[in-house]
Amino acid sequence: EKGTEIFRASAVIPSKDKAAFFLSYEELLQRRLGKYEHSISVRPQQLSGRLSVDVNILESAGIASLEVLPLHNSRQRGSGRGEDDSGPPPSTVINQNETFANIIFKPTVVQQARIAQNGILGDFIIRYDVNREQSIGDIQVLNGYFVHYFAPKDLPPLPKNVVFVLDSSASMVGTKLRQDIGFSLAVQNWVPKGYLDISCVTLQVHV
Repeated sequence: EKGTEIFRASAVIPSKDKAAFFLSYEELLQRRLGKYEHSISVRPQQLSGRLSVDVNILESAGIASLEVLPLHNSRQRGSGRGEDDSGPPPSTVINQNETFANIIFKPTVVQQARIAQNGILGDFIIRYDVNREQSIGDIQVLNGYFVHYFAPKDLPPLPKNVVFVLDSSASMVGTKLRQDIGFSLAVQNWVPKGYLDISCVTLQVHV
C-alpha cells in the first residue's frame, strides 16, 4: 500500500506449536503542518483474541499536543470505521504527563467485528508535537552521536533563490512531462521575495 513498507516472513510451524515474530526498525518522523505523525498498520486479516498496539512517546522538550485519530483505511475491503469516527478508536487508552505518553489500543473480538469482519481494521494514527519555547531548539545525544532539532515558529518567510530546470526533450515524453503540474502549482504559490530562475532544456538551453 502507498506509504507503507511491507514486511514478509514465513516459517514452518509444527502442529500445536507456537511461533512469535519480533520486528525492530527505525523510522524518521516527519513534521507536517506543525505536528509529527506516526501510522501503524493494523490489518491481521482475521479477528484476533490477542490484538494489542502499545505506543510509548518520550520527548525531553515536553509534549505540547497529542491526538489519536479514527482508524483510516484506504483499501476497499473492510470499512475501517470504529464506533465513533470523531475520536480515537474504541478501547484506546491514553496516559500522559509532561514528557511521556503511553497509548494502548486493545480492541476485543466484538469491537474488531464492529469495525471490520475480515480483520482489516486500518491505520492507527497518532499525531503530536513538542514544546518549542526555546529558540535554540532541542539537542539529543546518544552513543557518541547528537542530533539538533531546530524548528522555530512564528518567523516570517525568508527570501529564497530557486532555480527550476525543465527538461522537455523527447526523453521526458509521458509521465515525466505531465509532472509539470507540480511546477505550475509551485509558481502559483511563490512568495514575491527572493529570486526565481527558470531554465528550459530541449535541444537547446533557454534561460
